[in-house]
Amino acid sequence: MSLVKIEASFDPSNPAQLTAAMNFLSAVGGNVIPSGNQAPADEPKEETPAAKKRAPRKKKAAEVAETPKTTEQPKEETPAAKKETAPTTITLEDIRTLASKKVKEYREEIKGKLTEWGVPNVVKIPTEKYAEFIDFLNSL
Repeated sequence: MSLVKIEASFDPSNPAQLTAAMNFLSAVGGNVIPSGNQAPADEPKEETPAAKKRAPRKKKAAEVAETPKTTEQPKEETPAAKKETAPTTITLEDIRTLASKKVKEYREEIKGKLTEWGVPNVVKIPTEKYAEFIDFLNSL
């Protein structure tokens, strides 16, 4: 006789699901459980894998790359220095605005950079390349 592992998840607070699970287990195990019986309320219920909360997933390299990193700032700084070191978030709108200003004069250079990255237009630029593209546009 070979054994087969079966995993099932159900909501023990749902009477219909609990009855179905008990009937299934009694049929497999050969024990007869009278209809309508529920597990005693004072017994600790074992959590099923579906009922357990999942641990937060690890970030992928691309997600880590797009997270702005802050650096530790010295305690005594001038307001101007604080503005320079504060992390900035570049949005697609920022890129579109700057690109629209530069495209008339530098269309071929911009198109060449997009082709180099394998993207058809600025909307398709990966978020992790936003800062690099802004730097490129500013260098034109």
